[in-house]
Amino acid sequence: MDTRSPPEISCVLCRKVVDLHADLCADENGKSVHEDCYVQDVAKKLPRIRK
Repeated sequence: MDTRSPPEISCVLCRKVVDLHADLCADENGKSVHEDCYVQDVAKKLPRIRK
């Protein structure tokens, strides 16, 4: 039986550990990210819409 713990993978945006059972998201480069971090990052890059 393998008793080693799985490697910890960090979100490339916030650097906190990604729970691979819950956060199955990746950025455009295939790097692990939290879904919320990715949404915020993409939203920051969108042009502002003037009303």
